[in-house]
Amino acid sequence: MAIPGQSIVVSGLPDFPTEETAEDKITLYFQNRAQSSGGDVREVKVDTESRQAVVTFEEVSVAQNVLAQPVHIINNSSIQVEPYLPGGTGAARVDSADQVSMAGGDSPSTSPQQPQEGINPALPVPAHPYQPPASPYQPPASPYQPPASP
Repeated sequence: MAIPGQSIVVSGLPDFPTEETAEDKITLYFQNRAQSSGGDVREVKVDTESRQAVVTFEEVSVAQNVLAQPVHIINNSSIQVEPYLPGGTGAARVDSADQVSMAGGDSPSTSPQQPQEGINPALPVPAHPYQPPASPYQPPASPYQPPASP
């Protein structure tokens, strides 16, 4: 089940031979903390036709870490990740039967979706955790002091 805050939408997936292969590769990638900054995956729902998926993590902090990482690569293909938002505001939608369907380019304004039962769309979505540095990187001052001139 897709859960706001704990779920992400993954797009731009490479072609996989089967849906099961896609689910396995995506799960392995997002469980590997070194590769994706991820962690324990609760569920992966894949739409191989549109090459998109919804990944639900066990904890909100894991989803936030994944979203904060700027680059994700599966099978040598760059993929995009974004927060899952209920009510069809993201590319993927999960229906009441827990099936993933993709918007196919429809904007939410032209294709309104009813919120999934049990999800309150009035709840705030956590802000993106990454904040750019306030100023460009400044290297530390060198401890080396030139010799005093006579």
